Amino acid sequence: RTENYAMTVHYYRLRDYALQHPECSAIMRIID
Repeated sequence: RTENYAMTVHYYRLRDYALQHPECSAIMRIID
């Protein structure tokens, strides 16, 4: 459960970064 939580936090942190990035749509396509 802890590992899963850490992955979720990491995913959303990446996602938040991607949303501010000029190549947002490309990044979102990769991680989604």
